[in-house]
Amino acid sequence: VLRYGEQPDSALVGRRICAFPQVLCASPAYIAERGTPTRPEQLADHECLRNLTSMRDTRWRFEGPDGPVTVEVRGRLSANSTVLLREAMLAGYGIGIMPDYTVAREIAAATVRTLLPEWHLPPQPPHAVYPPERPPTPKARLVVDFPVARFAAPARPEDASTPARNTPA
Repeated sequence: VLRYGEQPDSALVGRRICAFPQVLCASPAYIAERGTPTRPEQLADHECLRNLTSMRDTRWRFEGPDGPVTVEVRGRLSANSTVLLREAMLAGYGIGIMPDYTVAREIAAATVRTLLPEWHLPPQPPHAVYPPERPPTPKARLVVDFPVARFAAPARPEDASTPARNTPA
């Protein structure tokens, strides 16, 4: 089973696959309508798109120049699909926290703007988890070993500049 985010203590054994840096971002249309937050606390006054897969509560945590900050956010859209939340963010429905690889092209094309760049978000690393009494089969181990190796180091020179591959597992 694959799970995203830091894993709570459980009876399952887990292996971290990699770490995807997170980006706080919004569409230019949303920013034009609602303004650009300059501090994490201002997110409480914005439509925030919550990913229920990796962030199970309404608190977003940031690390910045003033130390750690936790903000209670709200919004009309919460989902367990990064694809759905990405499309909603692109359409101007709100501010989202996205894995950087999902919006890298849009950021480069200026169709998405990053927000609060001096504030860092914790990565949401995927983990392969399984019960300790049932270690993975060789086939299942290969399914985990491949992405671990792939994201640990760029396979091609052009991948070196891809943001999702800059943080080893």
